[in-house]
Amino acid sequence: MAAGPDIDTETDETEDALPVPPQVGETLKRFEEVLRAAKRVGRTDPKHLASVLGRVPARRISDPQFMALLRRRFEQEDCREVLLELLLRTPAETFSSVHAAGVALVTAARLGRSAEVEDIMAAQRAGGAEARFGVLDYINRFHPIPPASIFGLAALKYAPVADDPREGFVERARAMMPRIDPDPRLVAALFPHRDNPRIHREAWVSRVRFACAADHIFQDAITAGFISGRAPVPEYFSRDVYESTPLERAREITSVVPRDRGVLFSTFHAGHLTMVRLNFQRIFETGIQIQRSNSAQYAPGMISIADNPRAALFSALRMIEDGGQLLMAPDGHWGESRLAISVLGHTLDIGEGAAFLAYESGCYNAFLTYVFDGGVFVPRVVEGPQKLPGEKYRAYRQRWAQFYAREIERIFTGRPENIAFRNRWFGVFARRPRAPAAG
Repeated sequence: MAAGPDIDTETDETEDALPVPPQVGETLKRFEEVLRAAKRVGRTDPKHLASVLGRVPARRISDPQFMALLRRRFEQEDCREVLLELLLRTPAETFSSVHAAGVALVTAARLGRSAEVEDIMAAQRAGGAEARFGVLDYINRFHPIPPASIFGLAALKYAPVADDPREGFVERARAMMPRIDPDPRLVAALFPHRDNPRIHREAWVSRVRFACAADHIFQDAITAGFISGRAPVPEYFSRDVYESTPLERAREITSVVPRDRGVLFSTFHAGHLTMVRLNFQRIFETGIQIQRSNSAQYAPGMISIADNPRAALFSALRMIEDGGQLLMAPDGHWGESRLAISVLGHTLDIGEGAAFLAYESGCYNAFLTYVFDGGVFVPRVVEGPQKLPGEKYRAYRQRWAQFYAREIERIFTGRPENIAFRNRWFGVFARRPRAPAAG
């Protein structure tokens, strides 16, 4: 499949920013005390320190928050080699977790020791290791690592389908479901709000696993294609990914969108985001996307807001006024987040760029996402509010924000097959809800 542009790189910032459970804090504190004591007496040999620290508790090594914090603490102490030796001492536990294996690869890449980790991963896979992964463990979050490490991690992650004769995308997603660990905080936050109360918890979680598996395969396929350049992408990635999002049906659904005026689509950083982005470009071949990635400025059909969000916003306004189609995700980490929305009792500050563009241009604006329907994924287009005669921007902005929040809630309370996560919303639902600020 075509490589496509770079898709926003995931990071560990979400887990790192969440409240630290006491038991996690105690384990990290013990490690820090050992490291500092060793430095005081000059015993800084990485293998010795790793031996003193012992094995990372198995119950911790599959915890993304613990691993993110561990990695940051060791980097602060300038002890990357110690961290790598620590992970290599416990390969059975390390490589039963995609996240921990990814941390090992990132650390090894910085030390010039990638081959060591890649060899252990290959041996673990050959020995039948069943690596599990969390909802945020997309391949592109482990950056930067060499292409060989990318494919090694992918082979570990996708072992159930790498040699599987099943050819359908949906079948491959279902085969990956048992490997996914939905975070219990997400389940606790969303399950009580489901629209269909007849779905019991086990079935709901299973269907969320399917959503995450489908989203991971699609996103990781794009990452693999982008990283590999002209090198062959593994067949279990490239095989029929786009067949799961049939173009003719998408064009039929989006035929309601006017072609004789500018159009603004808003989406969000959850659901099937990569399907939205990649298929938007297939449906609207001359459409423009706003992304925060620096690489977007070099890709056709992209506007980068990394350097100057204000300039990007006015470039987007000109394109809409010239009759173009634009896609943006206002809930991303860019620009000035001055517009508050409330989703299921959780508040989030977002950028008001989409509301501004819709108000100033008077264009057709809509919420765009992809949903599972009839065994395939298809676009859902919901028209947004139009500016009323004489309506002030402040009033319109609030109406637009309510519409945007309502459509996001519709995903999180609707069919579980559409509930996949990225960093922003994982962080929102992993915290306790708080009331919106007054005014």
